[in-house]
Amino acid sequence: MGLSAIMTSSTAALKAVQAQMQWRSDNISNANSTTYARRDPSTINTTGHTVDVTVARASNDGLFRLAIDANSQAQAATTGSDYLTRIGDILGTTQGTSYLQDRMDDFTSAWQAFETDPASSSAEAGVVAAAGDLVQTISDTAAALRKLGEDASASASDRVTTLNGKLSDLAEINKRLSAAPDGGASDPDLLDQRDSLVSDISGLVGVTPVNHSDGSVALYTKEGAVLVDHEAQQFQWNDTTGGQPYLSLSGAPTTAPGLNGAFSGGTLGATLNFLDPSTTATDSKVGTLAKAQAQLDAFASLLADTTTAGSFGNAYDTATADRTSDLAGGVFTIDTAGTLTASQSLAVASGLTDGTATLKRLSATAVVATLTDDSRSLNAGGLSAGNKTYGGLAAAIAGYHADAAAVAEDDQTRLGTAADSLQLRLSSEIGVNMDTEIAQLTMLQNAYAANAKVMSVAQQMFDTLLSLKS
Repeated sequence: MGLSAIMTSSTAALKAVQAQMQWRSDNISNANSTTYARRDPSTINTTGHTVDVTVARASNDGLFRLAIDANSQAQAATTGSDYLTRIGDILGTTQGTSYLQDRMDDFTSAWQAFETDPASSSAEAGVVAAAGDLVQTISDTAAALRKLGEDASASASDRVTTLNGKLSDLAEINKRLSAAPDGGASDPDLLDQRDSLVSDISGLVGVTPVNHSDGSVALYTKEGAVLVDHEAQQFQWNDTTGGQPYLSLSGAPTTAPGLNGAFSGGTLGATLNFLDPSTTATDSKVGTLAKAQAQLDAFASLLADTTTAGSFGNAYDTATADRTSDLAGGVFTIDTAGTLTASQSLAVASGLTDGTATLKRLSATAVVATLTDDSRSLNAGGLSAGNKTYGGLAAAIAGYHADAAAVAEDDQTRLGTAADSLQLRLSSEIGVNMDTEIAQLTMLQNAYAANAKVMSVAQQMFDTLLSLKS
């Protein structure tokens, strides 16, 4: 080989090594990035004197799919657990005994004090005050549940907006990949952006990706609804007063439940589950809010019941009166003709609050017996509680949601651990290993130095030959 050929080959080798060093340096710079897939450069001899560098972007499609599925489930579990914790805060179960049970126990104790001394005006006032506290607790709980539903709906709206933005971004990446002649192989940054967007979307809703040969990806929900192909679908959140909030295609609202059934998993899917109006779903994470509201309404209705034999209101109302100013009807009332629910309209009888009526003194014994009778039952919102006192029913409502919260917390821990484990496996497969990259970079630096030495020696030989001619 002549000196000219040696110089040409060494120059090509230097350029190839330099290019590989740049890719290895990029890997090291992005070692801590969770959205970066390793670049593996290699060389190809195209002719005797030229060397091309090709780059393969590390990937593992099967493991990636498992990771985004796990991410979707983990995000859904976290969101569901958060909602159940907030219901626990409303009911008081995260602090200990529930507020509803405490107030019900106080009401029972007040009646027991009144039974002991029915002529005591302070004992009677204690019953009325305890009744007011119980009503206020039920009313506050109903209002807090209503506010939680409004907050969840607002969160769903925000998540739909975020989803629309991510889908539009993914559609744009798809177009750029489709326009590239090599399916994005020459621009691995586009593929990184594609996978990062798919991962982000999986945190909002469970997805099934379908890869195209041009590097673009179609995305569907687990139930088969199209999210994005080369064009992005756009969605809107519909929340009308008094109706079920629901998803629809943007600009094309239908009626509830719209597309709710086509979205599951992720933070959005978990929010849809929480807002589901079903009170009979066996899954404690579906219809959670509606179940809590139904249970509270059923409890309020029991308190105001004056017709069912053995009920608290019936025990009071049928007791013998001993004063002409005694209250007519039950201690509690609900508005059955209006639009408010039982828990929203429950009130202490107006005669007791405005002083125009008094409690029936001879009703105290019958009422206390009824309040402490453990044959009460409540069947509402997935809760079937029997053989309990009224206080026991209040405890059962709290216990139902405390148990659901405990299960949700376990799910959050278990699914979060699984998601982290799969992400770690994926990172080890396609991510950057610093030890490996530094070792490769050192080898390339040595190769660069060797080729530079060859060129230096060749140059010296040229100079020597030229000097001989002169």
